[in-house]
Amino acid sequence: MPNVSAPSKVLVTGANGYIGQWIVRRLLEGGYLVRVAVRSADKGDALVKLFAEKLPGKEQNIEVSLVEDITVEHAYDNAVQGVSAIIHTASPLTYLVDDPKDVIDPAVKGTLGLLQSAAEHGKDVKRIVVTSSIKAVLSDKPKTYIEEDWNDVAVSEIETKGKDARKDYIYDASKTLAEKAAWKLYEENESKVSWDLTTIQPGWVYGPTNDDPESPMKLPGTMLLFWHQFFVVRDPAHVMPPAMNYVDVRDVADMHVQALQIDKAGGERFICTSQWCTWQDWLNTARDLNLLPALDKGDPAKYPTPSSQRICSNEKAKKILGTKFRSFPETLKDILEQFRPRGWLTTYESQVCKVAKAILALLQRGPSRARAIIIRRTGALGWIHSAYITTTAQRPLSRITIPAHQLSSTSSFDMSPLARTSPASLRAALRCTPKQVRGFGLHPLKEHTAHHNMPFTYGNRRKFATRYAGAAATFFMIPFIAVGYQLRKSGGAA
Repeated sequence: MPNVSAPSKVLVTGANGYIGQWIVRRLLEGGYLVRVAVRSADKGDALVKLFAEKLPGKEQNIEVSLVEDITVEHAYDNAVQGVSAIIHTASPLTYLVDDPKDVIDPAVKGTLGLLQSAAEHGKDVKRIVVTSSIKAVLSDKPKTYIEEDWNDVAVSEIETKGKDARKDYIYDASKTLAEKAAWKLYEENESKVSWDLTTIQPGWVYGPTNDDPESPMKLPGTMLLFWHQFFVVRDPAHVMPPAMNYVDVRDVADMHVQALQIDKAGGERFICTSQWCTWQDWLNTARDLNLLPALDKGDPAKYPTPSSQRICSNEKAKKILGTKFRSFPETLKDILEQFRPRGWLTTYESQVCKVAKAILALLQRGPSRARAIIIRRTGALGWIHSAYITTTAQRPLSRITIPAHQLSSTSSFDMSPLARTSPASLRAALRCTPKQVRGFGLHPLKEHTAHHNMPFTYGNRRKFATRYAGAAATFFMIPFIAVGYQLRKSGGAA
């Protein structure tokens, strides 16, 4: 089958999704004309506006086609006309359903509907690339998986247990059944259609985004998972997934375009993964690269690599498509480079913030009076708790008591004000010596001052010294007075 090269027109479904946007971008950068299938005019307009900002002038090569419901018969009849190739990424991505049919039916019907429309109305179509998933490849058995493997375990679970099946199997079964249905339809009609079929199975997809979300909570799909697992979760019981086959989103997009251009890609499945890893591997990479000094990078001993490894081989993609996969350092650095200008990393890139967190930890383990910590509670701000430590020595510090159990449950603090405080100001505020600050030491007078809600100033320090000088002198003189009395008493008796 002839390859599809620029400036051919390519239809992309699910074009406003995380992977879909990158595919559209790569096609535009490569000189293709792109028809995007979206569910509403607003989403189409937003996509055109996005690429007008990211690739000025290239938005003129985008054409919008409305497909409001992908499960309706003949939904794609108009969209497939006049295009040379189709990349189908549209599919539900959720586990939060009670009935597996709510995910499986749209996935299967959407894929079959597109292929049927292409068979009947896509007279110019030469190749169709369907985005599947490694969830359609992997099962529970630890081994190295290749393209000949299928996830029949998830399908069997859904068929046997229905609504009582494991929730994570619902999405897995939807991708497996949708891809199998696509291959069956193609094989039954291969001699009748003008196009051939290629499927791609991406792993867990991470990397930069094309759009500019206003907060981390607005990140798309797997990138929201990345934020939560990389920056927030430190409890092994809440790590999800425990291990994974990761791939950079840009490699996924590149592979889709390569699948259009290379003749031998027709009629093939391609696993799209970079390497097997855990979340601790990502944190270790940040530690090795000296990134995010104030981020808790976990304890590798608590997050061992699972012994049951389900590694997906990417050798076929390397050999036929020539794909060169990115690895941890490049993906992580590019993600952080995108997060930094948005102000999302301020808390994690401050050395002073690291000092403050260590001080909080010491206070938590210290005597009960030290738990009257000088902090001012703020809102949740997306974290379990958030707090500011006041370090300005020129004004009194307000004191509120945070219960010890609350400190124990606190996983993150917003240290933005402290991050803007110089180490010298921090030392003045804490009244510690430089050596104590470097070692996260606590000055006894500082604890006493904190407990009694007095400002950290030299004046107050002198007040403390004056106030307690007499009492301290008396206390330390008591043994000497007692000894003198005994000696005097003994001398008198003699």
